[in-house]
Amino acid sequence: MPFTPRPTHRKANSQRRAPRVRPNLARLEDRTVPSTVWTVDDNHAQIPSANFTTIHDAINAAAAGDTIKVYAGTYTEQVVVPSTKSNLNIVAVGPQSQVKIVAPATFADPTEAVVHVAGAAHVGIHGFTINGGGTSVAGPLFGVLVDQGGSADVTDNRITGIRNHTPDLLLQAVAVQFGQATPAGVFLSAGSGTAARNLIDNYEKGGIIVVGTGSNAVIEANRVLGAGPTNVIAQNGIEVADGATATVRGNTVLGNKFMGTSAEGVGILVYQSSNVTVQGNTAIGNDEGILLFADDPAKAVINSRVTGNVTLNNTFNGIGLFNANNDVVENNVASFNGFDGINLEQATGDRVAGNTTLFNGRYGIALEATATGDTVVNNRATNNVEADLFDGSTGGGTAGTANTYLNDRADTALPTALASTHQRGHEGHDHGHANRHHVHPGHHGDDDDHGGDD
Repeated sequence: MPFTPRPTHRKANSQRRAPRVRPNLARLEDRTVPSTVWTVDDNHAQIPSANFTTIHDAINAAAAGDTIKVYAGTYTEQVVVPSTKSNLNIVAVGPQSQVKIVAPATFADPTEAVVHVAGAAHVGIHGFTINGGGTSVAGPLFGVLVDQGGSADVTDNRITGIRNHTPDLLLQAVAVQFGQATPAGVFLSAGSGTAARNLIDNYEKGGIIVVGTGSNAVIEANRVLGAGPTNVIAQNGIEVADGATATVRGNTVLGNKFMGTSAEGVGILVYQSSNVTVQGNTAIGNDEGILLFADDPAKAVINSRVTGNVTLNNTFNGIGLFNANNDVVENNVASFNGFDGINLEQATGDRVAGNTTLFNGRYGIALEATATGDTVVNNRATNNVEADLFDGSTGGGTAGTANTYLNDRADTALPTALASTHQRGHEGHDHGHANRHHVHPGHHGDDDDHGGDD
């Protein structure tokens, strides 16, 4: 047979696929704008070639993302970081005690904050002594204020002498505050960030406050030292208030103690805020060590955790809950407090577990008549004056109370059946319950928490 070639079905030139060419791309130029380091020396003694003698001038010259190094000296000025200067890092160079920002005689910025982060994000304030003891007649309202949606890391500073001597005696000056409210407690704007490893003392009203919905902070490893017993004002060491959230961990808070009867000073106060973590702190010598509190039951403190803290020698309770629901109080040590190691009042759905309460002046763990639906489990209580466990409620729970007790070890209990194990083999004796309702904490914005001019 004759050979018949198969058709090739080749495409016309116009239909052929063009050969693939792999382009040789040149590496793009890095067009990131480099940050600038500015130097500040008040008298050019350390750095003769320093760019500026004031922090204010350095901030004006800086761009977002720059670093300002501040050398030893006394800078009597108000430091304001506006919203256009995000990621600005302001760092003290040298010993903290020798790099000082001091309140000026007058404040151009109406917040009267010595350092004001006004809407800028991710600002660093590191290593300074920030002192309110300038020549101002009124004194500053804030040592560091972060508001207008701004954020800042405030670390390794000493913040001291933040006191306002106004004729109306509002006495509301605060060392560090995230978020802003009026002296009457009206919320203005949010702030967030970190306050860590600071020494805070000689403050008027509050050491560190986080206030208002949208405000959030990590408050960690600070030493916050109140004035001790005073008739002037009910101080709070650390406060998370009015819808703010925070993690408060590893702090030492001492000496927030008010001698008046209208309010009480608190080491760590969670006021009408929820989803707050209070962990691994030490609260000594306050009126209340740690307090979760709401005036309005509709604003109860919920879903918060108080864990691994130590509360000692506080005037009233080591840990208190009032209008606080569905919270966890776990693995704390509460000892040598004037009233109860742990006290619950108007509290529902809370879990009190694994705590140790020793040598408290009334009860180790006390649930008042208005505490219902709570669970108390695996706690150890001993050597408390009236009884180790007390429950004043009535209901269908353990021993006729409105709460559930399980595996709690105690020497004495009222009712007796609350304790699963009597550690020393004897029962509690009812000497009569001396009821103490929670005194209102002197939270920010109160106008009845002070006793006179300071």
